[in-house]
Amino acid sequence: MTKIQAGPLLSDLAGSELLTGIGNLNIDLKIDEPFSETPLKTAHGHIDYNLGNGAIYGVDVFGMIQQGLSLLYPEIEQTQDNAIKKTTFALMKIDANINAGILTTNVFKVESPYLLISGDVSIDLANMTIDGTIEPMLLDIPEELISEKYKKLLNVAIPVSLSGSLLEPSIKIDAKKLILNT
Repeated sequence: MTKIQAGPLLSDLAGSELLTGIGNLNIDLKIDEPFSETPLKTAHGHIDYNLGNGAIYGVDVFGMIQQGLSLLYPEIEQTQDNAIKKTTFALMKIDANINAGILTTNVFKVESPYLLISGDVSIDLANMTIDGTIEPMLLDIPEELISEKYKKLLNVAIPVSLSGSLLEPSIKIDAKKLILNT
């Protein structure tokens, strides 16, 4: 499928808007038992997905970067933002294999002018759960946020573990790896 809108497609499939953008989707998927109670448990195949100019909902990567900064420098206060959690991007690339209903990424990359996110993630399609690690890296600082505190995080990968529900994952920074990375 080419030039598909991710938001409406995922809303139909998952019942929630997880992500938006326009892109190309190539799926080679087979479901061995399509009429069973849990057909996705028998799914296997491959997905190649490129998406542009979109957003991931439920995850605030810039907030994770601020949290990582406050772990490294306790004297820096973390700002609280009650807005909708989302991360905008210019390009997202996912290349993944599916085996017995478990999607495992070979490539997971999200790019924006300010961020680069890479990681290894697995998603249980039948149970809608996620497990994995992403590493957001601040590449540049928006003009309105330029300060010495953010300059300390430029080009530093911040290891973040994701687990639990795909729609509301538990997100934790690995402080030990973060300190080693810096």
